[in-house]
Amino acid sequence: MALTSRTSANALTPKLWAKALAAAAPQETYFSRFAGTDANSAFQVRSELGKHAGDQLTIGLRMKLGNDGVTDGQAMQGAEEPLVFYSDALLINELANAVSRAGIIDEQRGLDGWRQEALDGLSTWFGERLDEMLFNQLAGNTYTGVSSLRLGFNTVVGPTSNADLTLSRWICSGIAGTGSLANEATVEGTSTSILKLTDIDKAIERARMAVPRIRPIRVDGQDKYLLFIHPSQVTDIRGDTSTVGSFFDLQKAALQGGKISDNPLYTGALGEYNNVIIHSSAFIPNGVVSGNASQNTHVRRAVFCGAQAAAVGYGLIGGVGKYDWKEQELDYTRTHGVMAHTICGIKKMVFNSVDYGTIVISSYSAAH
Repeated sequence: MALTSRTSANALTPKLWAKALAAAAPQETYFSRFAGTDANSAFQVRSELGKHAGDQLTIGLRMKLGNDGVTDGQAMQGAEEPLVFYSDALLINELANAVSRAGIIDEQRGLDGWRQEALDGLSTWFGERLDEMLFNQLAGNTYTGVSSLRLGFNTVVGPTSNADLTLSRWICSGIAGTGSLANEATVEGTSTSILKLTDIDKAIERARMAVPRIRPIRVDGQDKYLLFIHPSQVTDIRGDTSTVGSFFDLQKAALQGGKISDNPLYTGALGEYNNVIIHSSAFIPNGVVSGNASQNTHVRRAVFCGAQAAAVGYGLIGGVGKYDWKEQELDYTRTHGVMAHTICGIKKMVFNSVDYGTIVISSYSAAH
């Protein structure tokens, strides 16, 4: 009797599981609901590097025209305004991880079950790693204790600090003016400098004053921004007596009344305040001490985002898509290993040395 079987060495097996990983990994990635290919997305996915050779994509920005113009009796020739362009570069590199089966007894327990466990584990790992890369980039986490493999394969640039508030992209809760490492150190020692609704108002004002302006995201015909805060900041803002009864209680009522949009940007949201949709992520990093060798452990850097705050790029790997899956028998086939890898890169957009779509809000946050 002829039997049909498929071993781990079968050429179809890796491709099937690579496709399964490509489908599963984005579901484990928190930021995927905010990502898209158009300029209205908070995190813009760039596909160019998946179509052509190369590990770097140059992204351009044309500044708005600002001349007064001319009127009757004034010459146009000689009064033309030059177009001004700035650029930023997104780098990509390989990100891989592997798992192995303990021994031959696992054959008895079902190889297909083992592959599914490997798929689930690697999907979660890729999802969390990409989220961590994103928030380290957005928050400008320059702490040298963070592995370079957790930074998105691009140099992390600290939040833009500038005395000119139209250029500043950093707010320190409870402190006037622009954010800075020195002001963040003050926040570290000031337990009253917790995240407040007034910080969100200040971020909205800063976004509208910004040069270039931080563009909002269009949601159902309305302009919205996103704010990502750490779970400890959630606890702080919930416990702030100035917000109880004015923010989260109203949002609870709105959610129960079905008034919140079904747009993916609202999925899992804590609520909305002043057209800012608020989400929580455990990957929001701490503040950084001057010199970057240590952290402000009682500071978290919430991230306020508009459109095109970050760029996400993937390369084509394995000839089949964004992820590749490889299997290998080890120790005379007694053990079995699985490796999954991708080529990716994540970067906060910075043009002319100014953060383009982000504002960091540093606030005091004790360990809860």
